[in-house]
Amino acid sequence: MTLLASLCDYQILGISADTTEQGIKAMESYSQALGYQPPSNLPLIDGPVYIKLNGKNGLCYIDSYLGHHRGVLVSCQSSSEGGMNHMYGHLPLDLFD
Repeated sequence: MTLLASLCDYQILGISADTTEQGIKAMESYSQALGYQPPSNLPLIDGPVYIKLNGKNGLCYIDSYLGHHRGVLVSCQSSSEGGMNHMYGHLPLDLFD
């Protein structure tokens, strides 16, 4: 994953997890592996959650998630035409643990 990430300008993470704690742990480990500083002020939500983190501008949000998928979607984004713009996943929540 880090090789693919090096071929694009930034990534957007989409994390679906059973709990807020599990989602935040995945966000932190993926962020560290990709060179991002994850936010530390996400609210706790009961039940399954979806976290979205934009690596370019640091915007992040968390919300309840009713879907059945669990894991991380990594969307590789390039600013230049013809650059890498692909989505990968669902990757394991603990890929970088």
